[in-house]
Amino acid sequence: MPFLQYLAKLTSPSVRRAAPAGCACPSLPLTLFDGIPRTYLLDDPVACPGPHARHAAYHPRVHLAYLLAQQGRDSCWLAQFTDLPPAAAHRISRAATGSPANHPASPGPVLHPARR
Repeated sequence: MPFLQYLAKLTSPSVRRAAPAGCACPSLPLTLFDGIPRTYLLDDPVACPGPHARHAAYHPRVHLAYLLAQQGRDSCWLAQFTDLPPAAAHRISRAATGSPANHPASPGPVLHPARR
């Protein structure tokens, strides 16, 4: 798996730095499994112009969730399918669909909508 080792090296904390001004790479601050908030790339790091987006980490599940959310999958399904935390799946879903900014005061996902 030389490619994954290469990506891990590029996104290691010692290599990451602040996002360059005008960076076109979609990224999002998320808290995943270890409880530490990090900025994750939503797109493929190879497609990102510039210095391979060293300001953000790459996680294949985040990328997969972003692609599936762009195709219309909801955040509950994304969380279950990709095994991501529900809050992270919701933020990825909102970023993929172009919803308003991911603000902490924004309402969370509706898990069980009321039926009429």
